[in-house]
Amino acid sequence: MGGLRLHCRFIVAVSAFALSSPIAARADRGALTASIGAGPEIANVPAPYTRATPSLLSYQFGALPEVRYALQNWLEVELAVLFEAPTTYWFSGADVVTRSGSYPGTLRTKMWGLSPHVGGRLVLNHVWRPVLELDAGLSARRFSQFQAIDAARHDYLLGDELSSLWVTQFLGAVGLGLEWAPWTPRALDHLSVSLVPRLQVRLASSGLADWAVLVPLTVGWSWYR
Repeated sequence: MGGLRLHCRFIVAVSAFALSSPIAARADRGALTASIGAGPEIANVPAPYTRATPSLLSYQFGALPEVRYALQNWLEVELAVLFEAPTTYWFSGADVVTRSGSYPGTLRTKMWGLSPHVGGRLVLNHVWRPVLELDAGLSARRFSQFQAIDAARHDYLLGDELSSLWVTQFLGAVGLGLEWAPWTPRALDHLSVSLVPRLQVRLASSGLADWAVLVPLTVGWSWYR
């Protein structure tokens, strides 16, 4: 009898703890999360205004603000915008095409980009959470401040020979990483920190246009129903 009474007390104590614990109170389903991520990006950027389109492997900075909504405890939908910071590129060995002809040499340009996209996010566990992301959207990159060096004459082609332009392409991305979402102390149970490296590919009508790898450290804040 004493053992049964002790067993019942144990069940009541565990149940009370489960009902009052942050894990039970903060089921992810219905959660709305706002986050901002930023980090280095390695990108294979193709050169505009060139024949045979040489590309350049470069290092730049990317930022990724997101809004997510949890349809289930393990499934979120997200709306995000990838921002690529302005970066200057030098494409050597290019065949630069202008209105007055083509010239072998080096092309200089500055590029920045905005890429809105939507996607899904699979999340497991409560505190240390493996994350898988799949996204698709539109990539818009702005190329400006062109300067071409003619290799034969060693002079510059400036002005309206090479005007600024937007390059718009389809963007697909997949990310895999880890998220930390503490449930204690209670002041931090809305916080999450994640590191989810992303492989991003851009597609043109002729096929694969370029690729990039972004490694953002992301901080999020969630509101629960």
